[in-house]
Amino acid sequence: MLESKSEFPFAGSTAFLKPEGRELRVIQHQCDGRLLVQRVGPEWDRSQRATGTMTVERTDVTATRDEAIIVTKRGRKAA
Repeated sequence: MLESKSEFPFAGSTAFLKPEGRELRVIQHQCDGRLLVQRVGPEWDRSQRATGTMTVERTDVTATRDEAIIVTKRGRKAA
């Protein structure tokens, strides 16, 4: 497994998945532009999957958790 740290979006870097901000580690850039990533941390359910890896679109990951978390604003009706 990759142990070296590098800058986003290179292999070995930390990334965050939109819209929740789930932490990932970039493993590989695929030829179709997607990324092979590994889930990091306790927030994913290991009992349902044999591996912690998945393929995601490059546009679905960001360098920081703040960029990844999408906040929706609810409009209030005028009284």
